[in-house]
Amino acid sequence: MSKKKQRALTSVDLQRLRAARSTRFLFIRYSTATLTFLDIFWFGILAMLGSPVCLFSLVAIVVSVITVVEQTKSLDRDDASMPITELYAKVALLTDGLVVLMTVVVGSNVFFPFFASPAVTFVAVGTAAALRVTLLAKLGRISRHTNRGYDYWTKVVESIR
Repeated sequence: MSKKKQRALTSVDLQRLRAARSTRFLFIRYSTATLTFLDIFWFGILAMLGSPVCLFSLVAIVVSVITVVEQTKSLDRDDASMPITELYAKVALLTDGLVVLMTVVVGSNVFFPFFASPAVTFVAVGTAAALRVTLLAKLGRISRHTNRGYDYWTKVVESIR
């Protein structure tokens, strides 16, 4: 039996591997970045209004920055799991539900005082919640290796070997 020859990886091979990894996590990275920038915007407005609720958005910013670091590190690893990002998306989804519940119970925009009506809060939080659900679904497909990016990834790896 003959063994396959193992060749040294060139810089082009390494770039192809990194690009393939990056493609797998593209949606996750951009949706997390979008939500992070929305949290920064939310924090800025609440801080200008002097609302103590701005601490919630500040915590969301700090945690989302940690998830961005995790996602950046995942570009250099073969591991497909992102436990911090997944936990952040689940907690944020729960928080979205609590914000909607508080808006219904209190009857005013405690968390988003700059919105004209509670209906606008429902639309904004609902859109963010839908993005988080999609993000969790994508993370699940990536960890189970059932996404199209994984197929592309395996083809790139096989072409290099």
